[in-house]
Amino acid sequence: MTLSTTRRVSAPQILDRCRELVRPALVESVGRLHPWHAETAAFSLGWRGT
Repeated sequence: MTLSTTRRVSAPQILDRCRELVRPALVESVGRLHPWHAETAAFSLGWRGT
């Protein structure tokens, strides 16, 4: 592979892909927390409104 054949990927694309890969495990982990802590974590992660 040479530089001329590599595809440039933007930072937002990389972050979107990372989010996509990490979210299932994160949702599962937060789901195992005590309900109070799970609610706080979900709010902090932007999964719940005010």
